[in-house]
Amino acid sequence: MEAKGTAQVRIIALPEYELATDIGYRGDHAAKWETSILMYLRPDLVDYDKISAKLGIQGESPEQATRDLGEKAVNLIVERLAQAARRALQQVTSKKP
Repeated sequence: MEAKGTAQVRIIALPEYELATDIGYRGDHAAKWETSILMYLRPDLVDYDKISAKLGIQGESPEQATRDLGEKAVNLIVERLAQAARRALQQVTSKKP
């Protein structure tokens, strides 16, 4: 079978925290940053009464988490990922004949 036409694809592969290291986010698990992001996006899922060492917390204490910090991180990540997507799209469209 012969392929008709070609498709140009740009892949942006990176962990989300790489877009927000300048605000101190280095990635974590069930800790300050992940909990902050969840407090912003899905506060109904955050229950401090269920926090324990058994969760495998990796990073700063989730007790340092705040909704405002989560909002700041999410907005920065989304803004920077959108910028990267626009740049990738411009590269693809500028190469079309």
